[in-house]
Amino acid sequence: MRPALFWRHWVALVAAGELLGFAAPAIVGILVRDASTGTQLAALPAAGLLEGAMLGFAQATALRRAPTAVDSRAWILATSLGAAMAWFLGMLPSTAQDTWSTWSVPWVVASAVLLGTVLLASIGVAQSLVLPPGTRGRVRWVGWTALGWCAGLTAFALVAPPLWQAGQAAWLLIAIGVAGGLAMAVAMAAVTGVGAVRVWGRRRPSASVL
Repeated sequence: MRPALFWRHWVALVAAGELLGFAAPAIVGILVRDASTGTQLAALPAAGLLEGAMLGFAQATALRRAPTAVDSRAWILATSLGAAMAWFLGMLPSTAQDTWSTWSVPWVVASAVLLGTVLLASIGVAQSLVLPPGTRGRVRWVGWTALGWCAGLTAFALVAPPLWQAGQAAWLLIAIGVAGGLAMAVAMAAVTGVGAVRVWGRRRPSASVL
């Protein structure tokens, strides 16, 4: 498949998969918004399992047209677990506020950088672990995935949070969340699509595990 066509194929499938998957944590997040922090910390990562499974299925489907071997079941499971981990890490700052609010500023900054780095890389690392030995581009794929989620989360932050207001009906909160999810899905898919093309979208005469 030509790189441009592979990229468009990837963006269409992956954006759709992520948007459908994101509906689960978006709805669950609204439903548990008034629950205890412990309930939220359990519910959102659980919903993230479904989001990751949908994303993994979409990516595995797109990769069937790439010159690389991917075990679809392992890829979907890894993506699901990676997404759940990302949600867990993303929930920690709010659920553990009473703990980190007592720390000094340098410790807070260092912890935030570490947490953000691990969060952005969680899905890519999980996926890289299930690639066949010798698959080229493992490390680069982790980087592209992290970059893609950085773009996606930024897009979400620009769309949804400014529109959310206290006292809004649940249906409106969900609609805004889905709109933000669409922006996030397209941005993430576009960036990771470039990575997929550069890492796996072209046949090359030699292989590199980096």
